[in-house]
Amino acid sequence: AVVSTQSTGLDVTSAEDRAAVVSYCTETLQQTGLNLLVNNAGIMPHYCSEGLETLQGSELHRTFQNNFTGPTLLTQGLLPLIRRAATINPRKTKILSISSKSGSVGHPRFMIGGAYDYRCSKVAINRTARNLAAQLG
Repeated sequence: AVVSTQSTGLDVTSAEDRAAVVSYCTETLQQTGLNLLVNNAGIMPHYCSEGLETLQGSELHRTFQNNFTGPTLLTQGLLPLIRRAATINPRKTKILSISSKSGSVGHPRFMIGGAYDYRCSKVAINRTARNLAAQLG
């Protein structure tokens, strides 16, 4: 079997960067589709809120843009290619979203306050992964 990999850098918060990646992948992979997408974007604000009182709106927005919104919109743009690959070989088509135990709802070790922006953004990407799994089978 021939294995071909490509990687590229992008700023997931940039609509232009996401569009360029989707365009490149569409041109390059139109016949085979995209077998593997790894969403590995993540930032933790430098101040790491101690509680809701110290949460900064600008950092909340920036963290969600990097950790959730950007990767989710990139996945949305690449979904036609992922579906095309799945019609060819469903068992070898994957979307991997790298998250954190901090985004685990109900994990006893992380049932503490603080880091609202980071933890909530990781919960969102985890939920999206679960929703996609249910949607795509």
